[in-house]
Amino acid sequence: MRILIIGWLLLTSVAWAKDIAPTYLEPDLPQVALVGKGVLRWFGIKVYEARLWAERGQYTADKPHALELIYGHTFTAEELAKEGAKQMRKQGVEEDKIARWTPVMQSAFTDVKAGDSLTALLLPDQSLRFFSNGEVTTTIHDAEFSRCFLDIWLGSKTTEPKLRLKLIGQP
Repeated sequence: MRILIIGWLLLTSVAWAKDIAPTYLEPDLPQVALVGKGVLRWFGIKVYEARLWAERGQYTADKPHALELIYGHTFTAEELAKEGAKQMRKQGVEEDKIARWTPVMQSAFTDVKAGDSLTALLLPDQSLRFFSNGEVTTTIHDAEFSRCFLDIWLGSKTTEPKLRLKLIGQP
């Protein structure tokens, strides 16, 4: 019986620990807590797990928050940027902006493999700071880019509305 109790305690503590905010967010996002999370699958294959972090776990689109993607497969920065451009296009973003922002995304991203994370942190001035496995890659000072990029997951025109609802904490 003791073994079962100890096993249960270990399993629940591991599950709980997975929802602890990344420490690299704390300087820019005080009292950071999980808003919601979900998994994107393509034909049953896990592409990534997405987690939305905000102060006290309260998401507001124009307030600081962070979107963390933990990848399930290998992708190059170029592939990720092209997919970002494709998703922006589906939301109706103008082609001239997509053409301007695609190389910006490619420079902000890194190649990823299973278990790696990329995080986009919206700052109070509406800049977007990118992290790769907890290390800053760049900060983009363009509020319109920040909104359009985060709208891929969090906007009303997202191609993954069920994932969006999980991220923003709605059933």
